[in-house]
Amino acid sequence: MAPETEATDPSEEWTKLSQAEAMHVVARHEAFLERRSGGQRALLTFHDLSGLDLAGANLREAELTGVKMRGTNLAGAGLQEAEMFGADLGGANLRAADLTRADLRGAFLKGADLTEAKLIRTDLREGTLARYNAERNPAPVAVDEAGSNLGEVTARRADFSQSKLANAFVVQTDFTDAILHNASFQSADLRHSVFERAMMQGVDLSESNLAGASFKQANLTNANFSGADTDDANFEGALLDPEALSKTQSRDAVNAPQGEVKLADRMPAIIAQHDIWAGSSGKKGERARLNGADLDNVDLTGAKLPAAIFKEAQLNRACLAKAQLAAADLSEISAVQADFRLAGLRGANLAGANLNKANFAGADLTPLRNLRGTDRTIPANLGAANLAGANLSGAKLSNCNLAKANLRDADLTDCDLTGAELRGAELHGANLSGARLDGTLLAK
Repeated sequence: MAPETEATDPSEEWTKLSQAEAMHVVARHEAFLERRSGGQRALLTFHDLSGLDLAGANLREAELTGVKMRGTNLAGAGLQEAEMFGADLGGANLRAADLTRADLRGAFLKGADLTEAKLIRTDLREGTLARYNAERNPAPVAVDEAGSNLGEVTARRADFSQSKLANAFVVQTDFTDAILHNASFQSADLRHSVFERAMMQGVDLSESNLAGASFKQANLTNANFSGADTDDANFEGALLDPEALSKTQSRDAVNAPQGEVKLADRMPAIIAQHDIWAGSSGKKGERARLNGADLDNVDLTGAKLPAAIFKEAQLNRACLAKAQLAAADLSEISAVQADFRLAGLRGANLAGANLNKANFAGADLTPLRNLRGTDRTIPANLGAANLAGANLSGAKLSNCNLAKANLRDADLTDCDLTGAELRGAELHGANLSGARLDGTLLAK
């Protein structure tokens, strides 16, 4: 590693690192994180790592204030809680990188690839980078453009939940299918950005510039549009609260919903598009992404929704009898008294779900096999689910994960629990008459 030098002039060049020097720093930082001998935290303030290959590097909690990483390959890198104030990441490859809780205030990310990256609770607000001059006075450092810049970024399927992007420059950025729950874009410049099919429940867009932005089929329930500029913004098929756009600066939004749009009314179209998506291996159509959706009392009898995403959705008293939900993500849903009779749930994820008094009679919760022509199998997951009083009579639960599930007073008569994982499960009052328990793990 090149020696760290104290900056005495704000115009002084950054300390340039070679590939070998950078990898040495990463190795020592990883040792530091693992508390191994020879470990040392990465202190790369005002260093230049532009163009290097740091794919998969673990730089969690690293000191990267003012670092230059232009065009750097950081795909899959761990940057959780890293100090990256004023960092220059222009054109960097950050695909699937984890920047959870990182400090990216004033960072420059123009043209970066953030596809499938995690930026949960990340701070991307504006900030001014400074370093001390010869008189020990702070002097601003010139980065290409002031403030946090996410212009022309690709952030498809990225997770920005609860992130702070107030006053950020986010022009022409692609957030298609991204997760933006409770993110703050207050006073941000979002002109011509794309938020199609994004999950944006509770997002703060107050005083932001949304001119020309596309919110087609986005979930914008509980979003705040107060004082926002929505000129030519497109809300075709978006899920919005009644009067959501009544407090904006303009009334020229395109396809703005008139009154309340009920998600239940859109379900036939969503299912049709999902069927096309599933039948074309994702090449056509659109995957059903219903994270956090309010689907209480909805009738989805026989619906074909394999691999659909319902995470944290409300499905209380909903009817999903005979629905095809193989490999669907139903984790943490609330489906009290819901009807899943004879539903196809092979390999489905229902971990942490509230399924109190739900009806799974005859449902198929066996592993999903022969995935993409391989020997890989995915067991159904009901770990830590609340199944108190549920009806699981005749259900197929072989090799299912029911660890720590609440099965108090559940009806498990004649169900197949062969090889199922039941360690830590609550079975007080459960009826197991006629149930198959070969190879079932019941240890406490």
